[in-house]
Amino acid sequence: MSYQTSYRRQGGGPMSFFGGPLPPIVKYIIIANVVMFFLGIFGRDAIFGLLALVPAAVYPGLQLWRLGTYLFLHADFAHILFNMLTLWWFGGPLEQIWGPRKFLLYFFLTGIGAGAVSVPFYLLAGSPDAVIVGASGALYGLLMAFALIYPNSVVYVFFMVPVKVKWLVAIFMVMEFMASASYLGGGRGSAVASIAHLSGALIGYLYLRRFMDLKALYHRFRTRKIKRPYRVPPDDRNRPPWLH
Repeated sequence: MSYQTSYRRQGGGPMSFFGGPLPPIVKYIIIANVVMFFLGIFGRDAIFGLLALVPAAVYPGLQLWRLGTYLFLHADFAHILFNMLTLWWFGGPLEQIWGPRKFLLYFFLTGIGAGAVSVPFYLLAGSPDAVIVGASGALYGLLMAFALIYPNSVVYVFFMVPVKVKWLVAIFMVMEFMASASYLGGGRGSAVASIAHLSGALIGYLYLRRFMDLKALYHRFRTRKIKRPYRVPPDDRNRPPWLH
């Protein structure tokens, strides 16, 4: 995929896709993934055995660290290359809008959330020993965020087919839902963890729509608590009802 568009930073000029600055959190996540990938070349079984997301190891094994560490492991070169490019392309603009802290929180919220949903899914599907690796759950969360903020930005799929981001994400969501339903129904044809993709995007959507601005959320809660519904008090003298 490639872009033919530009984005606006808050308080700054246009930020182009190719040649733009690499924000710090995106850079550090890419470095961490690359380091773990090369370490895996020399000790794949040991690293995957300790850090990959395995449903049975999380429950009932309670090895909860796997919900975060699996995001930094990848199966092969093509896997990490595509994921890191996606992180750069879509994550870079988002980090420059939100800042490092909010971006990092969102990345781990969607990534860990995708892993947490995947555990009961694979247990119910009869695959407790499935090995789940990759940052795709968090990346689908970034895709969803990008589609909400820049819905009409154009992405060139395979560098040829122009598609608006909002439609591309909608297509992805339908595909991942169908793949997840097929897996739960007994289909085992794909090695892609579709439920992690789907849940990462949905968690991102819910968080952005309702919970990202915690101050605004608290204000809404306080406002609803203070408000009182109008009521019609009883009147024994048959007067017209009045409101207060």
